[in-house]
Amino acid sequence: MDVLKEQGKRFADLSADFGAAATEFSSKVTECETSWGTDSVKIVKTLLDGYKPVSAAIQKVLPRLEVELGEIGKKLTQTANEYAAAEQEQITTLSKAVPGGHS
Repeated sequence: MDVLKEQGKRFADLSADFGAAATEFSSKVTECETSWGTDSVKIVKTLLDGYKPVSAAIQKVLPRLEVELGEIGKKLTQTANEYAAAEQEQITTLSKAVPGGHS
């Protein structure tokens, strides 16, 4: 159970770190794409025409990945808590069944 709780925390931390990195990445990509201004060099336009759809797709997916990593962390923690509750319930039940057991 402790391992599940620890891994749950790690995924939550990873999610937060990833979210911050994804935000910075998006900012830098936007800066790079817009820093050309009104430059009409054909090669720049050609590169950006090919690059922008890929960039947009990546920027769309990154926030979702942050959310999903956080959800994995929550579910690991929830599973650990459910195991702990089940274990405690078994201990309580068994102690009642044993003569002189504690309730």
